[in-house]
Amino acid sequence: MHWNKTFFLIAAIGWLLSLVVNFTAWIGHYDLVGAIPALGLLHIVIFIVWIPSIFTIGKLHQTTGRLHEFWLKVLAANRPPWLMLIAGLGFGFAIFTWFNLLNSAEGIPEFKNGEYVLMEHANIIRTITLEEYNQARADSTRGFSGHWIFFYGAAAAILYPFGKRYPKQPSIPPQAATPA
Repeated sequence: MHWNKTFFLIAAIGWLLSLVVNFTAWIGHYDLVGAIPALGLLHIVIFIVWIPSIFTIGKLHQTTGRLHEFWLKVLAANRPPWLMLIAGLGFGFAIFTWFNLLNSAEGIPEFKNGEYVLMEHANIIRTITLEEYNQARADSTRGFSGHWIFFYGAAAAILYPFGKRYPKQPSIPPQAATPA
C-alpha cells in the first residue's frame, strides 16, 4: 500500500471520528472525549497526517510558482469536487465553531475540592452546577473537534489522489448559430 493511501485513510478515519465527537457535543451536549479518553489521541494523530500532507504540498507546489495558482490549478484540479467541498466546508465550520466558542466560553470547567468550578488563569471564577459543568465541557469539545474536522478533512483532500488525476473538463465553445 502506498504511503499516501495509508495517511489518507488515517486522515479520513480522523475526520469521521471528529464528526462523531462534534455531533455528540452539539446535539447531546456530551463530552465524548471525556468519556473515551483514547479519542484525545486525535490531537496527536492530526500531526501524523499533516507531516506527509506538507511534503505532498511541497511536491505539488513545484509545478507552479504562485500560491493562488497552486491551490486553484494544482490541488483543486486534481481532487474530486466532493472532497474539496468537504475541506472547504470544514474550514468554514472551524471558523464558525471558533467564534461560537469565544462567545460561549466563560472559563475552563474543572472539578476542584469536591466542587464544579469555572477557572480562568488558575483562579476560580465561580462555582457551577453539574449541568453547567457538562455544558461547558461539551462547548470546549465542540471547539477543538470543529478544528479537527477542518484539519483532518484538509489532510485527506491533500493526500487523496493515489496517482489518479481529475483534470478539469475543457470548456465547450457555444455552437455557432445555424442559418434557418
